[in-house]
Amino acid sequence: HDQPSDVRLARHLIELPASDDGDVTITQQEMGDLLGLSRVTLGAALAKLQSEQLVERGYGKIRIPDRARLAKWVQDRLN
Repeated sequence: HDQPSDVRLARHLIELPASDDGDVTITQQEMGDLLGLSRVTLGAALAKLQSEQLVERGYGKIRIPDRARLAKWVQDRLN
């Protein structure tokens, strides 16, 4: 768990199943529980990913418009 919360979040989102338009059906509460992050920390991580246009937050879901781009973003931070 040495990775920043935004990188951990992004890595986890890539692993989750998504609909054809990139929607991952999960609440922020569920995502926080899965990653062991507080709502505040998770919210900040989501906001960072959203500011880089890697995710879009919706009600009860998180949309990943371009999974390959998100995966590359993660790789760039792990190297």
